[in-house]
Amino acid sequence: MAGRLGEASRHEPGFIFEQVDELNDRDFRASRDLPLQQVRRDFASTASAVWALIDGLTDDDINDAARVPWLSFEARHAIARNTYGHYAEDFAALEELVRRQS
Repeated sequence: MAGRLGEASRHEPGFIFEQVDELNDRDFRASRDLPLQQVRRDFASTASAVWALIDGLTDDDINDAARVPWLSFEARHAIARNTYGHYAEDFAALEELVRRQS
């Protein structure tokens, strides 16, 4: 999300919303065997990148669907879904992963 919204805020083309599943699958396959400590480091790095991205967006970038045309909806929804929205959806799986790693 940070990369794609960053590209959009710089008006760089190249991504369409219909590619989300393909990109998620690619990223999952590339990272599925990483050790938990690396995943935690990557998570912290990504969280920092997301905060920096959000801090650099204008109100129009967040609230105007035309600013990110490949989304076809306001970026605020993508930000919510790809940040705190993931916790609600994936909390049980994350708890299980932590339990198995302990």
